[in-house]
Amino acid sequence: MPKIRKSTTLKAAAVALGVAGIVGLTVSSAASLNLSGGTIGAGTTVVAACQPAATPITVNFTSVYSATPTAGYTVASVNLGAIAAACQGQSLKVTLANSSNTQLIELTGTVPTTGSGPYTVSLSVPAGTPIPATSVVATSVVVYN
Repeated sequence: MPKIRKSTTLKAAAVALGVAGIVGLTVSSAASLNLSGGTIGAGTTVVAACQPAATPITVNFTSVYSATPTAGYTVASVNLGAIAAACQGQSLKVTLANSSNTQLIELTGTVPTTGSGPYTVSLSVPAGTPIPATSVVATSVVVYN
């Protein structure tokens, strides 16, 4: 019988470890995806009291091919979408970072003051500031007064 107890104990320990891992993954995923105002999670997040947590601000990029200084695609603009009407007229700050968490560029803008939302905002990367698309691994967005 000692072998059965050992096997049962090992199975119970494996199940407990699996459950703890799943709970940890769920908590960590929730933290990184929390887009409610006043919190900053790991990775990409939005801090905006005006933006409902259930409606994340979308982020996508427009890229262009550049032959110089190094051939490849560079970020031409950062496009934000689904910005809530409650954010109307507020300022935006978008930071693009590389894998070392080093800032590549910071762009600023304003949520439109006309219309009823949801809003979209396109922030252009200044000419002469090539940001290789492959270097961007993190995007942070802040909406503030």
